[in-house]
Amino acid sequence: MKKAKMVAIDDDPDILDVLRIALEANNYEVHGAPSGAEGLKVVKQVHPDLIILDVMMDTITEGYHVSYELRNQDPKSE
Repeated sequence: MKKAKMVAIDDDPDILDVLRIALEANNYEVHGAPSGAEGLKVVKQVHPDLIILDVMMDTITEGYHVSYELRNQDPKSE
């Protein structure tokens, strides 16, 4: 059976580790990213089934900006 792919985007490495441990134990293929910019790159490469996104990272709105980029309908957008 193929593992579901997920990306966790969070600036706290401890949160990324906890998510990785819990989700890998439940048969997910987990990819982590420590920032919004890195997260967008990983999402573009991996095409995940699930994204867990921290909304308050380096800036209070960084996660929201990532979310807007991910949901943008413009074909030129990430």
